[in-house]
Amino acid sequence: MWSSWLSVALGIWLALSPFVLGTRGAFLNDLLVGAAIAVFAFLGAVGARWANWVNVILGLWLVLMPFAMRLGGPVRTNEMVVGVAVAVLSWMAATVAAGRDEVKVGGEGSRNEDEQGR
Repeated sequence: MWSSWLSVALGIWLALSPFVLGTRGAFLNDLLVGAAIAVFAFLGAVGARWANWVNVILGLWLVLMPFAMRLGGPVRTNEMVVGVAVAVLSWMAATVAAGRDEVKVGGEGSRNEDEQGR
């Protein structure tokens, strides 16, 4: 799903952002969490639905972390924007994947034996 691939890109951005933005406030967090988001998003894109739920949690961590570490400025903004985006995109990917896994009972998609001609 496209949302998982976008999360891969956001994870890579997060891991590279201390170098690009020239900030060191959350260097280790950005490097590790960014790499984890990219890996779990890739796993989610290739079918591991549980990995999308891990990224929802990591995204929420990114939203809360700047307050816990008392970060400000561009670091806080970057963490929060990436965190919200990853959490929402991963939630979308996980719930869409769950919808594909559901078995339809009744409704338009099912047939009973009489309709199948058996």
